[in-house]
Amino acid sequence: ALLERFAGLIGGGLSELLDKATARGELRPGVTASELAEAVAGVTLLGLLTRPTELDHTWIDRTTTLLLRGIGT
Repeated sequence: ALLERFAGLIGGGLSELLDKATARGELRPGVTASELAEAVAGVTLLGLLTRPTELDHTWIDRTTTLLLRGIGT
């Protein structure tokens, strides 16, 4: 419910971007801006709470790859 309240702020143009990516075959159908925002926010919050150091560029690159490509080969 909280994420839905802020969906316009978080997802702004993200929905349109995801729709275009889906149309190009780069994203599986059904992925929503709010789901993606929730995944990014969740992994970021967990990183901030559990890492002894700041979230550096290496963490950002690895996390982005994990979110975009998953765990498959």
